[in-house]
Amino acid sequence: MAVQKSGRRQRPNDPTDPGNEWDQLIATSTLEVGFDNDSIIGTFQYRAPMSVPSFLQRKGRGGRDADDRPVTVVVLGSTSTDSYYFHHSDYLSDPRDEHLEIPLDEENHFVRAEHMVAAVFDYFNVHTGIDAQRIYQGDYGEQGPEIPELERELDLRREDLENWLISTFYEEETEQARAEVEVALETLTAYIDSLKQPVAPGVEETPYWELFRQAVDEAGSSGSYRPLDELVRQLRGEVDE
Repeated sequence: MAVQKSGRRQRPNDPTDPGNEWDQLIATSTLEVGFDNDSIIGTFQYRAPMSVPSFLQRKGRGGRDADDRPVTVVVLGSTSTDSYYFHHSDYLSDPRDEHLEIPLDEENHFVRAEHMVAAVFDYFNVHTGIDAQRIYQGDYGEQGPEIPELERELDLRREDLENWLISTFYEEETEQARAEVEVALETLTAYIDSLKQPVAPGVEETPYWELFRQAVDEAGSSGSYRPLDELVRQLRGEVDE
């Protein structure tokens, strides 16, 4: 048995990646998109799905081989949503087009701002001259992100990035469009600034992003989170003088 969570796979009692040496995989919604393993024949889903498209994505993780006959089992709970799907199971087994529509208000500027922040990283991928891999993962052998590199690219390409976001998300440039783009970029900048702050001022001055990179590196090599464990001990006053 293996567990898949937040893009990582491990055994219940062992943090190392078991590869494909498992018969059953317990997972969160991380299996919705981007997971392709032809050894999965069936899926077992617990509780009513958030949406029909979400259900289909998860169901589609099974039977990836063309010769497979995948099986999907759904165990519903006691909520009203579960009851509704129990009495309308055809919505899951044979959904019509209207059931597959994702209720997304494209004019909602809060939703659009979140998509614009995510699109910044798409911008890094599609534009030459940017080492996107370094931004995501840091230098060779490190675990990203590389915050100084991200900050430098944002500052260097700010004007071009603003124009790209406007042309991508809006039919025409308006004052409102430019203002919304500005808010999205300021949100990302504020997040980056927060990652540069000390983890525990007066106790541990290492910036957030550096400490958690150290923790991930340590976990990958030893299976433990020693930097975080030591910080917790410090904050609890358990460190010997």
